[in-house]
Amino acid sequence: MPQSEPVTILVVNEQADEIKLVTLSLRGFFPDCRVEAVYSADEALQWVPRAEWDLILIDERLGLHGHPPLVSTIRERLPTTALVLQTDRSDSTAAVTALQAGADFLLFKKSPAFLTELVLYAKGAIEQRQLRATLARTHNRHTRLLETLTDVFYEVDAEGRFVFVSPAVTGLLGYTPEELTGAPFSKLIPPDQLDRARHRINDRRTGPRAARRVLLELLKKSQPSDPDPVRVQAEVSAKGLYDSRRRHTGTLGLIRDVTGQIAQTETIQRLEARLRESDRHLAIAQRLTSLSQDLQTPLTAVLTQSQRLMETIREARLDTRLETLAAQAREASACGDALAQAVVDAGLTEDTLDDVIDEALAPLADLDILQRRAAAGLPAFQGPRATYVRVIQIVATHAVRLMAARRAVHRLQVTAFAVSATGTRLAPPPRLFPAPAARELEVLIEETDTPATVDTGKLTTSSDLIRAYEDLGLLNGRLEWVAPAGQPVSIRLWFPIPDLAEEPETPAAPTAPPPSPPEPPAPAVVAPQPEPPVARPRDESFPDRRMAPRSAVHLPARVTVGPSTREGTVLTLSVTGASVVLTGPLPHLSEQPAYLVLKTVVGILELQATVHERGMQAGPSGEERNRPVLAFEFSPPGETERKVLASFIEAARERTLEITLEALLSLPDETGLPDPARTDHQGTDHREGIRVRVALPVRIERTNESNPSSRQLGLVVNFSRGGACLQARSLPGQVGDLIALHFPHGNGLAHAQSHEPSAPDAILSAQIVWTAPDPTTPSELRPSHADPGQRFGVRFLQLPAFAEREVNRVVAQHIGSSIDLDGIAGRAAVVSARRECRNARGQVIAITDDHARHQISPNIPIVILSPGFGCTQTDYVALSEFLALNRLRVLRYDHSNHIGQSDGDVLQTTLRSMQADLHTVLEFAHTAWPTAPIAILAEDVSARVALKVVAQLPVARLLLLANPVLDIQTALSAEHHHDLLADYQHGLRRGSGNVWGLNLNLDQFFGDIIAGQYTTLASTVTDLSSLAIPLVVLTSPSGDSSMRHPFPAPDAALRALPVKPTIIPLASGLSVTGRTFDTRLFASFKSVFTEIARVCFPEDALPPVQVPAAHDISRQYLLERERIRIRHHVSQSTREALWVAHLAQLPQFGTLHHHAWLLQELYQQTLPLEPGMTILDLGCGTGDFARSLVMNHIYRLAHTSTTPQQPVRYLGVDRSADTLRSAEQAFETLYRELQSTFSDVAAPANAMLTTWMQSEWDVQLPCAPHSIDRIVGHLSLSFTASPLAFLRQAVQALTPDGRLVLTCVQPHADLAGLYRDQLHLAGQDELSPSAQIFLHYLGRLREAVRHGLLHSFDREQLSDLLVHAGAEPLRIVPVLDGQLLLATARKGKSAG
Repeated sequence: MPQSEPVTILVVNEQADEIKLVTLSLRGFFPDCRVEAVYSADEALQWVPRAEWDLILIDERLGLHGHPPLVSTIRERLPTTALVLQTDRSDSTAAVTALQAGADFLLFKKSPAFLTELVLYAKGAIEQRQLRATLARTHNRHTRLLETLTDVFYEVDAEGRFVFVSPAVTGLLGYTPEELTGAPFSKLIPPDQLDRARHRINDRRTGPRAARRVLLELLKKSQPSDPDPVRVQAEVSAKGLYDSRRRHTGTLGLIRDVTGQIAQTETIQRLEARLRESDRHLAIAQRLTSLSQDLQTPLTAVLTQSQRLMETIREARLDTRLETLAAQAREASACGDALAQAVVDAGLTEDTLDDVIDEALAPLADLDILQRRAAAGLPAFQGPRATYVRVIQIVATHAVRLMAARRAVHRLQVTAFAVSATGTRLAPPPRLFPAPAARELEVLIEETDTPATVDTGKLTTSSDLIRAYEDLGLLNGRLEWVAPAGQPVSIRLWFPIPDLAEEPETPAAPTAPPPSPPEPPAPAVVAPQPEPPVARPRDESFPDRRMAPRSAVHLPARVTVGPSTREGTVLTLSVTGASVVLTGPLPHLSEQPAYLVLKTVVGILELQATVHERGMQAGPSGEERNRPVLAFEFSPPGETERKVLASFIEAARERTLEITLEALLSLPDETGLPDPARTDHQGTDHREGIRVRVALPVRIERTNESNPSSRQLGLVVNFSRGGACLQARSLPGQVGDLIALHFPHGNGLAHAQSHEPSAPDAILSAQIVWTAPDPTTPSELRPSHADPGQRFGVRFLQLPAFAEREVNRVVAQHIGSSIDLDGIAGRAAVVSARRECRNARGQVIAITDDHARHQISPNIPIVILSPGFGCTQTDYVALSEFLALNRLRVLRYDHSNHIGQSDGDVLQTTLRSMQADLHTVLEFAHTAWPTAPIAILAEDVSARVALKVVAQLPVARLLLLANPVLDIQTALSAEHHHDLLADYQHGLRRGSGNVWGLNLNLDQFFGDIIAGQYTTLASTVTDLSSLAIPLVVLTSPSGDSSMRHPFPAPDAALRALPVKPTIIPLASGLSVTGRTFDTRLFASFKSVFTEIARVCFPEDALPPVQVPAAHDISRQYLLERERIRIRHHVSQSTREALWVAHLAQLPQFGTLHHHAWLLQELYQQTLPLEPGMTILDLGCGTGDFARSLVMNHIYRLAHTSTTPQQPVRYLGVDRSADTLRSAEQAFETLYRELQSTFSDVAAPANAMLTTWMQSEWDVQLPCAPHSIDRIVGHLSLSFTASPLAFLRQAVQALTPDGRLVLTCVQPHADLAGLYRDQLHLAGQDELSPSAQIFLHYLGRLREAVRHGLLHSFDREQLSDLLVHAGAEPLRIVPVLDGQLLLATARKGKSAG
């Protein structure tokens, strides 16, 4: 045993032979040890102080005799030395006597293992003594360190009481550590600082979110001479402590005195201000000196010329005339002064909006809470000054009161702007048109990050906010108030500027009565969205609440829908949308994407938009047929496009330029909502997991059985992740009963062959869902030869993580290719065989070989499908089935270190790893089928990789690039608004981050792009010059909704190439993430096949084109989705962990403009809300929908003539108690704000009663059948374990007239692009830490969707699921920029 110092052992014994035996044994085990022997007690006492003994071995005859015994004496002198007593007695009396005397251990000398026990105990005792010595040294070192520190180190327990305080606290606060130990930390906090200090000194957070350098005031120990407690400015840093089970045990923290530092900082700031003032005065003096010197020369010249002029005047005798002229000038000047004074006295001077704001904020100046930011170039102010002052003063006062009610007061910044007619703040526009004139004055009052204090008692008494709304109505102004819970306050006021040039000379008409107040503060600002009509009195009108005012125009329009074209007229236009009336009928187009072009004689502007139907409008007189009206909602344009669009709108309004709008729309989906009475699709399996055929023996335990021997024998005949089908002699229970399945090992039926994969190594809890007699039951499972056995199906319930892993393992052992399902769903025309190969790193690349069932010739042309960035081979199942059915062999694969079925971590994705994978697959195909011609089809980023691979390995005959990304650097810059590669080349390292929707190691990814020569378009041109085979570029519409590609269109890059390749436009994209297959999709597939056949087939042998059956494609798609789930070990525990992360990121979701509109749409789908209705919100999270619901409901009540007799009841359900508390607090805060504004209708007895409940809502709904009028599930369907069981429970809980409102993610969902676009539109940096945290979560969310962890559905899948659950779909539309689906359904006639 290695030792840092020699081991010292003392042996006390009278027997020389025993001493020799013990010494030899100890020296044999401890080679460098020092062993000393003594033969008497007196001699032992003399040797004790001579060394630091690690071990003393004492014989009983010497150790226990004497008064006091030798053992007791040595223990007093050497408290840390191990004492071992050896004895001849084996009774318990000897052991008790030895231990009472102070011995640590007793050894029986006659034991056969005496020496072994001696050596082992000696080893343990020596190590323990060394550990104690090390611990003592460490303790002393830490004690000295804490005594040296000037900062105060402390530890508090979970209750907030001090456990330890370093001695430095005496110098800082006057307390001794003993006085504070056991006391609560609030003892040191002033009463007015408790709210700020709470959760800071006893912070539970760890890592970057923990409290760091939080400025607090602490109380010093009071002295009799101090009239008031002395406060100390201190910085507190703290982090939570957790045990191995992640339970909070306390907090460690550091307190630093910054009183002197703050005073020093203030002194430095004062000196810097004085220095800047001195510099300013010095600059003025220098400037004056320079001007004085510069004036010398012209003054001298003026003096000289004046003298000459005077001489000329005298000679010409003009003195008399000049005196007369001077007298007239003096008289005119006096008249002008009098006129100016009269104007001042009459109040006719022109003020600016800044002057009005200063007057309005003057009563609040003493509060030191407002800060002004001056604006240049504001036009002259016109209008009733007192009214403007009153409106601004009321709004500012209410903003201060709102912050005081929240107990989070910050400074308010007030700014004024001039706004054009299109709603844009005036700034230097592009030089296409003159700058637009100012049409409005905007006042922005926004809460800053600077904390402040306010005494509400000093606030001036202000009128009600209703008075401000009435004044704004008289002024034709607008008010926008944004005050979401936990977010900064933002208020905007718009005042119109009267157009004096168009003002009529006749007296103005009588003023219209003021409009009713608009809706109260909304939780977020959203782009103008179509709003359904709200019931209100006929004589009442609300002001326009759009962010961008509409301009009435009259422009020609042409709308193309598929092959047909309709002429029309643009009626209104703004920077966020347009309305168009058309001349002919149209199909259903709501929520369809559109491509718009605004054309002028000087240029065009391209826009993406979403179409909303706006009903019909009566045609001209004499035309009987009404005309359809469409509303186009523009996707947020860039800054330059927005300015150009504003210039277009200004020119259209003033009719200075001819403008034409052209719109291109795809044909709507041919599949609408299904008829509930229709039969299911052929081959559609409504189970949530793929079934596999097995023959596993099982013992079935009933719920009331306690004897294992009485368990019934059964046979599992098919198996899936969600349940199983069994055969048995008799039924173990009725439908709905619970059972447990026990799988034996090595003791099965005769049907279980030796090659059968192993059964689950876990007990599976299940519920019986159906039963039926089965004549095919094996004879050993029949009651008699003539009687049939029983077959029944079960659904697994609440399996633990290890049981789910076992179920996945069994399914993975049985599931192979589509051939495994032939017996269940019939024989498919295309065979999909699984293959594998390994790349140079040893990682497995998963390949699927698709070919026609009876066409297996080695000369069949091969197509290698390389999936796009963020895609998998499963996304190309439809294309592969189409090509395989038409005499092609298709090899689909997944990139390693990517999503899909291949090995590797997504974080390690690089372009050169994708290059190596394609190189490996190409070599695999060429080696396996050397005589077959090969074509490569790659998409987006993979297309760029494929171009380099084919240039280096000329094996293929044809290269097809679908929507290729030919300029990687430009694509990255366009997506992220940063030149990320240039930043990397300049040495900036960013760690991990979100790129094109996936979380990657950015430094590794960017370094690989540069090293692999993928950076710019020049590298692409280099690879193209080495290409020796035909190249075909396939382009699909940029507005195609099948996948949201974050890559720019390849048109610009293709135009820049020196040699133009063959370009084939497609009607749709090639990847499909669902079961929706339309004519456009198969038309694109046919175009791809035609290009491949032209090269790979003889001209006289082109086969006729066949179209695969939709159910075959759907079945293979579901099979491969199941493989991905099993490959990534999808379980409910990981899904629940993702739900916890989702709850943590919900506040960031609330900042999305599209999300705020989605909450409004959820509310609209719950209408009508009758008094007494019950709304169940499943997975309510932080209560976003609840707050939107109560605001809209109270606003509706405020504008109806009747008072409801009963309130609406809201029940919010979630798994997390902490989240429910946060939701309840935010809801109560909002409710108090609404009560202050709408006191008549916001009382709980009139408006809404809320209940918050913690429940596992995805297992069992907390309500009785037929008791809920509205069930809302925002994303809860995607997070549940079994969507079908969840929907069945929800439908059963609905009343006969109830309604179900759900949202779920679509298979192609990628919210990172949506969030990134909003950041760029707001001018925020997506690379900031807060944005990167949310983007990282969105990347995790996309991986979860692609790996099957979250349930995703397209429109047809969701419609089928609702029908199968007993619901009748009413409406399914894409929302959140097409990332989610919003479904509304009612209870079916056969449900329940």
